[in-house]
Amino acid sequence: MAQTSSRISVALLVYYLSIHAELSLSAINELHNATIGEAETGNVSSVTPMTYIFQYDLKDLHDKALRVNVTSSSATTENPILFVVRRQTTVQSWTVPLVLHRTGYASVSRTLCPFRLEDASHGRNVTFYIDLSTSSSVSVDFSFIVYVENTFTLKLGVPETFSVSPSSPKYYQYTFNHSIDFDEILVKVSSEDVSSKNICAIVSVEAGDCPVHDLPSNVRFSSAFQTMLSKAGITIEKKGLFKKGLIYIAFVVYPADLRCQSGVLDNIDNEHSNVIRNASGLSRVKSFTVTVEKALPPSSYASPIAFSVAMCLGFFLMVFIGIFIDWHVRDRKRGKTFLSNLTGATPVNDAGLESNGSNSYQITDGSVARQLDDGDDDGSVNVLSTLHVIENKRKDGDCLNVGDLARLSECQMQSKYKRYTWSLVTIGVFYALPSIQLVIAYQTVLNLSGNQDLCYYNFWCAHPAGILSDFNHVWSNIAYILLGILFFLIVYRRSRRYHRKEELHNTGLPQYFGLSYSMAVALVAEGIMSGTYHICPSGSNFQFDTAFMYLIAVLSTLKLYQSRHAEVQAYAYKSFAAMACLIFVAVIGVLYNNLAFWLCFFFAYVIVILYLNLEIYYIGAWSFGKPLLQQWKKALLCENPFYPHRRRFLIVSTFVNIIIALVGVCTQYADFASYLLAIMLINLSLYLFYYIAMKAISKERLSKLAIFLAVLLVALWTPALYFFTRGLTNWQKSPAESRIGNQDCLMLNFYDAHDIWHFLSAFGVFFGFLAFLTIDDDLEGVDRSTIAVF
Repeated sequence: MAQTSSRISVALLVYYLSIHAELSLSAINELHNATIGEAETGNVSSVTPMTYIFQYDLKDLHDKALRVNVTSSSATTENPILFVVRRQTTVQSWTVPLVLHRTGYASVSRTLCPFRLEDASHGRNVTFYIDLSTSSSVSVDFSFIVYVENTFTLKLGVPETFSVSPSSPKYYQYTFNHSIDFDEILVKVSSEDVSSKNICAIVSVEAGDCPVHDLPSNVRFSSAFQTMLSKAGITIEKKGLFKKGLIYIAFVVYPADLRCQSGVLDNIDNEHSNVIRNASGLSRVKSFTVTVEKALPPSSYASPIAFSVAMCLGFFLMVFIGIFIDWHVRDRKRGKTFLSNLTGATPVNDAGLESNGSNSYQITDGSVARQLDDGDDDGSVNVLSTLHVIENKRKDGDCLNVGDLARLSECQMQSKYKRYTWSLVTIGVFYALPSIQLVIAYQTVLNLSGNQDLCYYNFWCAHPAGILSDFNHVWSNIAYILLGILFFLIVYRRSRRYHRKEELHNTGLPQYFGLSYSMAVALVAEGIMSGTYHICPSGSNFQFDTAFMYLIAVLSTLKLYQSRHAEVQAYAYKSFAAMACLIFVAVIGVLYNNLAFWLCFFFAYVIVILYLNLEIYYIGAWSFGKPLLQQWKKALLCENPFYPHRRRFLIVSTFVNIIIALVGVCTQYADFASYLLAIMLINLSLYLFYYIAMKAISKERLSKLAIFLAVLLVALWTPALYFFTRGLTNWQKSPAESRIGNQDCLMLNFYDAHDIWHFLSAFGVFFGFLAFLTIDDDLEGVDRSTIAVF
């Protein structure tokens, strides 16, 4: 940045000297002594350039600066006045009228570079020169005044309010106080005035070197900059470019609002247009309020970090104590419970019939018939035979029980569900590594270019650490990782206990833990990928954050369905292929969110819903070889369905999903990724309610633990959703529009509303996983032939 500034200064100096040399061949500058605070007027032409000499005592400019305003009513863009301020170390120059984005401004105000001791020629006296020249052969009038800007140095914690226009930019200086022990500040800027808060501007911070980049054409060469409408915030650490402790904060208003609008390319100038409009009559004055605040130094991060770790580890301890007490009590009662359940009452299943407890069925596969019973554990029993069992029992009017869908060997089933875990681990590794590499590249570009529009942070609560600009939003995802590890340990402990109790292998619901392990892995992966996304959140990497949210929702639904349909559950490769299609649709919906996409999505979604209706109603025992419409009508529209409760659930869920799809088509919801996630969560909730209702109809009871977890879920998700909807950032808008939602930290001066969402949602997902894992603990020791399938 410093090299670029030097090149620009040298170029301006060379340009000025060349013009001055040409003019000197035919004209001699008229010299005039001038006084600060007094207006100077005159005329200038190609043969009568002017030079004004100013002298000033440096002690009168302590914490102040000089500002100049120049106006010309007759200068044109073809023959402008070249206005040059010369002093011993720097040169500043501009033209009048000043052309910005094809708009000419006849009145220009600029702040001159602050005077330093090296600018004094004798003692503390400063001399500088103002040259006016033009290429016009006709005299051009001018008027200018140099005056003292009394408020130039910002003080810590003291707000400063002022107004800026495109041709009248301003900048202020701030000096780190060496007597105060902190090296981080937050430059917080707001513009809440109704008449100006929607005017596009840019705020920049650069090291204390002149010239200061304070024009739309060069402000983006600053060390750090942000476009803004109503809010901006830049955190500065006294290191690197800012290690000297002196910074300049510039405020520039754009002549047009294109740079602050979403969907506008960075290069907004029409290079083929030569039309220059006059700025007279244009009102683009923006009011700013800037406050320099002390930022939380990295040395103070230990307390909020320790708080989050202690919260998770304390919860670890509580959970382990609770699990130990619960399992100890249950093991003492298990013998009595086991014997009583073997002779207990027979529950009613979805078909409204009582289970007869028999597991011997005649199965016909074409012309082949074979007898299957409980002793068929030699591997010849496969999913196809299970589907025949389901179809034959429906034809015979017999109800299904869990024993009917627990015919495959445990080794086969454990192997089937372990594939979920290993497939997810493989997917996670291949997905995470290039994602992390990409966002670190984004962060590096931001640090080197100073363009803070690249990443969508909550700049009013973004704490840097190392190369990261927003460490707190990365760190707050630690809750997902730690709770995912805790859930993994709980599943492992439950698996060990299940395998040690031989009598549990033929009673209660079959326990296959692959899906539970994959849920734990998904929670850990969500923490890693959400942290990766928050390194540099933007529209180009949003799927890093949402991908594993989709997986968590789908895996939770599959886990609940697996409880009583383990053998007909889809294999891992099919499930993950479906999830890949889901993520693909999410990406398309974000990139091409238009009516054509929504119509295609609606029809495709309806087809998927009808397919799932057949799959759920017939428990996989349906065929593409038969008319699909006839099978669908038989499932949902016949007067006397074989599974009445299941049909009611499917009718309700179909109605709800079609309404959701229609709402999407009508509103063309902008945040399609969140819309798709909401669909999956709504369907998960519908199936959970149906599952609980069917447990009640089947005379099964929810354990006290399950009820307690349900209460915790409501208690956690209610505030979590509140904090999630605070809308601190929005990558679907422009960076300036997104920053309108920026807010201060809420907890420990470190965490904001989105960080709190991370903590609450992590605990909410964890307790949801526990609920799915323990929802059928009341069936432990119950004969499988008496457990209904629904």
